[in-house]
Amino acid sequence: MTDLDPRIHPIRDDLAAAHYRDKIKAARYAEGRRAQVAQTAVPLRIAPDAAARRGSELLWGETVTIYDEKDGWCWVQNATDQYMGYVPAAALSAPGPEPTHRVAVLRTVRVPTSDIKSMPSEFLSFGTRLAVTDFVDGSSDVKLAKLADGSFVVAAHITPLTELTSDWPKDAERFLDAPYVWGGRTSLGIDCSGLVQMTLAGAGIKAPRDTDLQNAFFTNQVVRKDLRRGDLIFWRGHVGLMLDHDRLLHATAFGMHTMIEPLAEAETRIMTKHKLEASYRRP
Repeated sequence: MTDLDPRIHPIRDDLAAAHYRDKIKAARYAEGRRAQVAQTAVPLRIAPDAAARRGSELLWGETVTIYDEKDGWCWVQNATDQYMGYVPAAALSAPGPEPTHRVAVLRTVRVPTSDIKSMPSEFLSFGTRLAVTDFVDGSSDVKLAKLADGSFVVAAHITPLTELTSDWPKDAERFLDAPYVWGGRTSLGIDCSGLVQMTLAGAGIKAPRDTDLQNAFFTNQVVRKDLRRGDLIFWRGHVGLMLDHDRLLHATAFGMHTMIEPLAEAETRIMTKHKLEASYRRP
């Protein structure tokens, strides 16, 4: 038995990372090898099966460590938040250069040439990290950022990783009406903790992936009467953020989208239906 959480530690009944030899007994150990996500958004599943539930989602360019590969599936750990899961081997490539910028709009397009009329290679969601090698003038006088793989994105849609936002709830508001998807981290589908994690990253705060992990991570408790913009509201299994003293923004299965509502209404509904009380944290 171990107290290590298998969601964020590379441990299974049959396998563990080599650097866990002194922490856990396993049938075998693996050193692991680095790889990079090569698709726009890849479900990180709880089992090596396309029908398995997703635990999280990997974004284009994120770095992972592969600890096992079998039958076309890789068991990986995301370097962003240490989350474990299974992805198709075809979704990964060799590691590339370190990222320099991130997507700062809800989503942008990656195009194969500097002609903005060329067919988009794929859409990249908010927070996707990019390795930029140059800035060039594209067609129609649009300034483009050239990426390490030779493709391009609109320069105005990205920002250097060194430039942090001072108002991360404003980024969260970009996701208003985005559909609720369990395990999602993109504008095409996001869950409550994914919304908090992705938008806090723009402020330089590396939040864990799941709600309970976030609740344990943020230890600065506040009382309800002192709530302000950017404070977090936790229930068991759910999290939202305050836009001001009274308004809550959250990605929720109630309505199945990202919404703004009075905190008092959310608290009453959740208490009535689930008998859950809220706790309040300040990142």
